[in-house]
Amino acid sequence: MIFTTTRLLDQIKLKGALAQGRFEDQELLDIAYDSLMHDIVPFLIEKREEYYVVSTTSSITASQSSYPMPRRAIGQTLREVKLIRGTAVHDLKRMDVEEVRTTLSGTPEAFYVENNEVVLYPTPSSTQDTLKMYYYIRPSNLVPTSEGAIITAIDTATNILTITAGPSSWTTSNTFDLVQGTSGFKIIGEDLTASSVSTTSITLTTLPSTLVVGDYINLADETCFPYLPTEAHGLLVFSAVAEILQSIGDMQGLQGAEARVQKLKKGLTTLFATRISGAPKLITYSLL
Repeated sequence: MIFTTTRLLDQIKLKGALAQGRFEDQELLDIAYDSLMHDIVPFLIEKREEYYVVSTTSSITASQSSYPMPRRAIGQTLREVKLIRGTAVHDLKRMDVEEVRTTLSGTPEAFYVENNEVVLYPTPSSTQDTLKMYYYIRPSNLVPTSEGAIITAIDTATNILTITAGPSSWTTSNTFDLVQGTSGFKIIGEDLTASSVSTTSITLTTLPSTLVVGDYINLADETCFPYLPTEAHGLLVFSAVAEILQSIGDMQGLQGAEARVQKLKKGLTTLFATRISGAPKLITYSLL
């Protein structure tokens, strides 16, 4: 069974033995999202196995040194910064602002961070390069399945998506995300605009090539799936249950839920520690 937010809600209510009507569904999903962001996402990222890592590219403009970090980057942090020239990919070294020595333009060799922007150094003198930023993408807010729609047909010639009954509140003033409808549940298209919206179809200005029937469409920054590996869904359930039981003062239940969280984390640590067990990492050395 696909682990939608409907199943997540059912599991939280069951495992937490919650009284009917004690919490609204969205309240439970908000608690689960807090658990996801504050407990499980850091747990996965610390394994250093590239969970949640995605990338984005920006064309470099001559005389423009500053480029904003992706708005969905967790903690407004980056995993890596590269400069692409033709087919060559170059490392950009991070420097401190104290090391800035000139305002002359040239080919960027390094960068420093200023607030939430990457500042290339020296300032680019041409437009022939591309900036590539790798970052940990923030999982979207959890919403009921009624706040999304399943894609049932795709017309790549017109960018028209046929969908199951979508929310009547959706309009062309909204922006949309496309979410993988199978295990992984990653965001495959973000902040997309629409030229036409109805409860049964939507016309987007662009479609990702990886979109398939069965994927979902949601408002931007929303999803009907917890964005984490399937094997970690149980951890999310008990982490959320622990938060709920603490909030209602059930200390005995909280103790049991926390024990289950720790047991699940212990088992998942081995599973998530090495994603490709048969291929050791290539280690390269720079020659000075």
